[in-house]
Amino acid sequence: TGPGKARKIARARVLICYWAVQRLGCSMTEVARRLAIAVPTVSVAVQKGARMEREEGWDFEKCLDVNVNI
Repeated sequence: TGPGKARKIARARVLICYWAVQRLGCSMTEVARRLAIAVPTVSVAVQKGARMEREEGWDFEKCLDVNVNI
């Protein structure tokens, strides 16, 4: 958690933000608090995460080995 620019960590944080907000229904404020980052950072990460999921084929259920029906 917390800010950082290490490539792998930053990419993982982007997907976590996107999935937490879009798939799990968490508020951006809650995600920001839990990850110790700013709300605008979460907002940008959500946009990047949508693009990553679409372009790189990331799959929420497969990555987390869960089956979520929302």
